[in-house]
Amino acid sequence: MKTRIRPKIGRVRIQPYLSATVARRLANFSAAKGTSESQIVESALCRYFDGVGDAALIHKQLGRLGRSQQRIHREVNIFMQVFSAWTKSWHARTPPIPGDMWDAAQKGAELWHRQFIEHMQQELADGRDFVNDLVREVIGDADELEGLAQSEDPEAVAERAGKRDGDS
Repeated sequence: MKTRIRPKIGRVRIQPYLSATVARRLANFSAAKGTSESQIVESALCRYFDGVGDAALIHKQLGRLGRSQQRIHREVNIFMQVFSAWTKSWHARTPPIPGDMWDAAQKGAELWHRQFIEHMQQELADGRDFVNDLVREVIGDADELEGLAQSEDPEAVAERAGKRDGDS
């Protein structure tokens, strides 16, 4: 069995082969930085082994961006499904407006829309996140869901539920 003698200075000489172009670039870089070629190669190898080089950092960031994009895609799909369900419900429950009531309906819609915008501004200012709230909040209690199932007026059911919970 051969025993390898360790140098006293703690360094081992290696002799990798480089292309002439890379060797020239290493020599020029070494001269410009005022460091030895050994220090540059050792530093580069350590960064490569530790995964802290530019390519590794970019790869990690791309992974984060990819996961973020997947979350956004999932949340947009949830929003689209919720909006579709709301639209179907709205069309099913909204009677046609007679021509002589159209102006009053438009004014009412404008008022409702302003109130809705103010409500959303407050929700967003409070840091609320719809998708997280959707997962964490109870959508309705048993009485509210039963009332909805029996085609009872949803606003009356929601109003009763709000008064019971103290959310008037």
